[in-house]
Amino acid sequence: MPGIGRDLDPEGNVWFTAGRSLVKFDVKAETFSTYPLPKGYDEFHNGKGADSKGNIWAATGAGAYRLDPATRQYTLFASKTPLGRPYGLAVDREDRAWFAQIAIDKVGYVDGRTGEVGEVTLPPISDEPMTDEDRKVNPGWTWNQPLYGRGPRRLQADPRGDYVWVASHFSGH
Repeated sequence: MPGIGRDLDPEGNVWFTAGRSLVKFDVKAETFSTYPLPKGYDEFHNGKGADSKGNIWAATGAGAYRLDPATRQYTLFASKTPLGRPYGLAVDREDRAWFAQIAIDKVGYVDGRTGEVGEVTLPPISDEPMTDEDRKVNPGWTWNQPLYGRGPRRLQADPRGDYVWVASHFSGH
């Protein structure tokens, strides 16, 4: 299935964000179509991908949006833990949209077939030399991210969509 977890849909059309809209470039017709967010919806954050049905997924501060291009309908799937600061999204071959929450060391997911929302909590870094005092004194790069955090971001599915890889920005993995 071309386009799974990438900026391409199953037909090979290119998707990107522009302000408060998702934009599709139809590669065959060489035309652009815009899909603006409804009023009151949070803006997009880093990350988008397409599922096998041609729905487009995009990360937002509240969780993940799914756009059905045929109906132009957006659906918000709220993350289990708020204020995670999304930083990347990938879609696997079973139409689960995964989104990194860099500020809280979690990776959220939405089962695109059932609508179930969940999250995976990454364990804190424990193999670095730091004391309890270090952990108290240095809150990290933002007030949300502790020194010993992993900082998940920039997810990517492998070409078949079997696995989703998550970079651990703060731990160097």
